Amino acid sequence: MPRFYLSFLVLAGLVGCASAPKDAGFSTVQSTVEERSGMHVTAVVNDSSQAYVKTTLAKPLSADDAVQIALLRNPSLQASFDELGIARGDLVTAGTLVNPVLEGRVRWAEHTEGTNPELTLWFDLTDMVRHGKRKGAARAQLDAAVLRAGHAALSLAADVRRAYFDLQAASQTYRMQSQVNEAASAQAELSRRQRSAGNINALDLAVEESAMLEARLALDHSRVDERLARQELARLLVLDAADSSWTVAAELPPLPASDPSATDLESLALSGRLDVQASKKEIEASQRELSYKKSFWIPSLAVGADAERAFDGEWAYGPAVQLSLPIFDRGQGGKAAAQAGVKRAEHGAAALESDVRQEVRSSSERMRAARDAAVLYRDQIIPTREKVVAESQKHYNFMLVGATNLLQAKRDEIAAYRGYIEAVRDYWIARTELERAVAAPLETK
Repeated sequence: MPRFYLSFLVLAGLVGCASAPKDAGFSTVQSTVEERSGMHVTAVVNDSSQAYVKTTLAKPLSADDAVQIALLRNPSLQASFDELGIARGDLVTAGTLVNPVLEGRVRWAEHTEGTNPELTLWFDLTDMVRHGKRKGAARAQLDAAVLRAGHAALSLAADVRRAYFDLQAASQTYRMQSQVNEAASAQAELSRRQRSAGNINALDLAVEESAMLEARLALDHSRVDERLARQELARLLVLDAADSSWTVAAELPPLPASDPSATDLESLALSGRLDVQASKKEIEASQRELSYKKSFWIPSLAVGADAERAFDGEWAYGPAVQLSLPIFDRGQGGKAAAQAGVKRAEHGAAALESDVRQEVRSSSERMRAARDAAVLYRDQIIPTREKVVAESQKHYNFMLVGATNLLQAKRDEIAAYRGYIEAVRDYWIARTELERAVAAPLETK
């Protein structure tokens, strides 16, 4: 009898371990991320990934390059992968039957020599009934963890693209503002010489010097914006923010010819979002946990084998039974907590679905608005401002307008260029957020 129970325990332990995937579902995460983003993820930062990062950083980074680097080495993402190992450990534990209990007693008689030892090996049969329910809840939790890990990887990719476009726009603005600052400084120097020669009055000189100071201040602001954007991208890529050796593509990508249709984007998001799928798995896990907790009304029944040696040295063997009486604790607390857990999971899933719908609508609207603004700047506002500057320069040369009018025209032109850069940046960020919301890449036409 004892050998039977020990063999059964070992077999149950092996079955529990075998039911849990050895890689904790990480291969599923890899295939999902690769299918949806075309990128590779790894749970360990190895020599191969380090070599890839070093080679990629030697050239200007594209948005895809930046995403790939982050997916290979971002520690927050690695931490989400570690959650898979924890969930797998819980599944192994849930899939293993409880250990048998070996009890031992020794008695001495007052007027008899020798001892009276007794050994009993207990095995909880009730746990076999509850075993499947416990294991099912843990399996659902592992499935949810796999989906959450995949969502974390795709979400990180969206964060990187957003930071990348922010840096591109900030760099473009800084380069433009540098040219403006150089031109303003040169113009101010020329005005000083003209004032010394008596060709312009003090007002015109003051206007040019004021423009130079404002251009310098704008340059300082744009320099700070670029540094902050660079630091944010460096944080996501786990790079040294002080390292100036790595660069990104010089300019934002142009607007695509058209945008994807907004039809069925909400249904696509609700069916494809990994965090939405994870919330459904969490509902399943909580329901299975409730079913497991409800089984605690069954009294715990343990069976075993008992062996006792009498004082005369003879051994007696026989079966043993142990039954707990659910008089006080009938699992009320665990059942109530599990019921609340089901409601919490259901409410959380409903709230997430509502948030996803709103994310799709908001991102889609922001993308359309940014495109309209960028097209307006590109096709109408900038050409008009350039024409105003050209005409103002002619009038200024013929002394028909003062330096103030020409300076204001140039300021308006610069503002138009900056507005266009910001609109294109906002478009690509909104498009990235829409791709995050629907959990799928949008085709660029």
